[in-house]
Amino acid sequence: MRDHPKSPEFLEYYTIRGTSGALDLKFNMNLINPAHIMGSISLTDAQKQAIVVFYRQDRKNWIQKIYEDHDLDDLKKKLEFNFKL
Repeated sequence: MRDHPKSPEFLEYYTIRGTSGALDLKFNMNLINPAHIMGSISLTDAQKQAIVVFYRQDRKNWIQKIYEDHDLDDLKKKLEFNFKL
């Protein structure tokens, strides 16, 4: 569609590839909450619970915190505390 003669008039497209005419797609990570993610992809119960734990601990940087190194025993304790497991 981007090669259609009227595409510059009617089409906006986003891509991760460097293509002329494409716009950059940017997200404000601080505005995303667990409901946005849980409603868009399939997750196990354990994954949903972990996401909620990270969100409760740091609502602004919870997504970034997921990518940090974590002690599994510490995460289990947090899950037990938050979900009374």
